[in-house]
Amino acid sequence: MARQAKSLLGSPRDIGEAPPAGSIRRGRPRDTAIDARILKSAAILFGRFGWGDFSIEKTAKHAGVSKATLYLRWVDKEALLLDALASTLPSWRLDSRIPPDRALVVLVETMTRDFSIGTGWAFHRALMDSALPVSIRDYCRQLAHDRRALIDHLIGNVREGAQTIPRRDLQLLRNCLIGATLGEGADIMMNGHDPDPTAAQELAEAIVRLITIVPLPGRRAEQQRDA
Repeated sequence: MARQAKSLLGSPRDIGEAPPAGSIRRGRPRDTAIDARILKSAAILFGRFGWGDFSIEKTAKHAGVSKATLYLRWVDKEALLLDALASTLPSWRLDSRIPPDRALVVLVETMTRDFSIGTGWAFHRALMDSALPVSIRDYCRQLAHDRRALIDHLIGNVREGAQTIPRRDLQLLRNCLIGATLGEGADIMMNGHDPDPTAAQELAEAIVRLITIVPLPGRRAEQQRDA
């Protein structure tokens, strides 16, 4: 049974809903507050230390619960981390209720928030950690593909009808957006303050200006060829 990450603007997956078969042990009724704390701790610790230093024991200590509490819920650290990623990472599918002119701002807010609370680092760690089990690596690669497609779609909406730099620079713009939100989130996390919606709005506006920048004179011919 495939896991579902949270919607970009929707609520996280209900931690208390029926989990994928085989990932969580049967036992006493689930305490969703404890589950949420454990899953957040698991994502944060994996993002910091990687698969080699990730463990049930360290997650239990970080979440302030006993090892037995985790072993009653997850059969091993692979099942724990896969559930943690599915519960804390966005699905990168845009909620259709979001107005187009707000979509990019919402994307920036989502990415900045995830980096600032520590869970966003787990996603990038999973894309680079060669020691990860195949199930987790494949899951995160699919999320990476979905995020890339969403960012490209939103950038395309902004560029439409505007005088912009050539389309072959789409990857550069995507990387600028990801890098900017990563840096903003890291700054928030290191300084210990909450994400600022105004900062996310300003960052999104700066990205829009970058996307719609008028090309340099020497590149106008290239733009016409790429059109």
